[in-house]
Amino acid sequence: MAMGVTGVNDAKKQADSLTGANNLDSAAKSTVRYPHDLNISSETDYMQFDFYTYNPPFNRTGSGLNKPQNNNAVANMGIAATVAGPAGAAIQAGISLTNIGKGFGYDQVKDKLGDEKGNEIAGNFGKPARGRGGAKIPSIQLFMPQDVSTSYATNWGGKEFGNATTGILNVVGGKDLINGMVEGVTSIPAGLNALGADVLANLLSNANQSVTQDDILGGTSAKVKNPNVELLFGGPRIRNVGFKFKMSARTEDEAKDIHNICHIFKMESLPAYGNAAGDGKVPADMTGFTNFIKVPDLVRMKMMKGGKLHPYLSQYKALALTNVDINYTPDGSYATYIGGYPTAVELSIQMVETKIVYKENLMQDQEWSY
Repeated sequence: MAMGVTGVNDAKKQADSLTGANNLDSAAKSTVRYPHDLNISSETDYMQFDFYTYNPPFNRTGSGLNKPQNNNAVANMGIAATVAGPAGAAIQAGISLTNIGKGFGYDQVKDKLGDEKGNEIAGNFGKPARGRGGAKIPSIQLFMPQDVSTSYATNWGGKEFGNATTGILNVVGGKDLINGMVEGVTSIPAGLNALGADVLANLLSNANQSVTQDDILGGTSAKVKNPNVELLFGGPRIRNVGFKFKMSARTEDEAKDIHNICHIFKMESLPAYGNAAGDGKVPADMTGFTNFIKVPDLVRMKMMKGGKLHPYLSQYKALALTNVDINYTPDGSYATYIGGYPTAVELSIQMVETKIVYKENLMQDQEWSY
């Protein structure tokens, strides 16, 4: 099993250990990993987690699933008509970069997250998440856990249609007005019988008798209404995914890494309190006041093989952390090293995808898929 740094030239170098618990400031290393001493090769399988601020789902440009909007054509036409030369080109470039920052289409695809070409994960990612002192939250690399799976689900359900509704929909759907009218006329006698049973059921209901229309029809004629049940599509479902990682420290540096991995996941699952700094001096930032709290950051999870997305494991779009569980006694008893670090920790995370996966996502010409 394996894990490591994606797209980083010094992936095989040992990173310096953190200087203390929860040390996520500018002096901290950019990557935290477990196991601590793992080297990366082109055949190494591992999981990588990066963290980004939440970009609102409707703060996007382009169209369709992931179609870019070419330099914001409408705005650019106005610029071309009024500003010529280098100034106009600079403004157009600025508009294009703004669009890229928002993301393209429903998937809000971006190509400015530092990914290699073909390694772009879709989702409403904002800017890289920041910790204490404004330092970027480190990436996390973990070994492949024992249970790696995915599931795809959609909602289908039966729907009952009455005879009248069925006749009308047959006319609308089949575009056969004549046959629809004929069927409607021939069903009138049966409809009158059902109407009579319905009237009788209502009268008995007023007399505190719980009797339905089908009860009366079945009890008097050995027949009930045809429910005309059809199976209809009710929409796709959002995917959920979860993993468990049991980590045992072999050195003090590795114990620090385990602690910081758990600390990052805890921190990134929580919202930010608006007035945490105690100032509230930035009116443009609503979270500078206690009226609002900030939406938690999102997770970009990658199933990796070497420096590329794994070609045979399903990838996920942007993920939101819903549960972070940490068991400090996974072996059934409490034990610590000198200094207080637990000898073993089991980290469980549950996440939900923020975007629906569509058929077109799996039809794209690339080596990996969702």
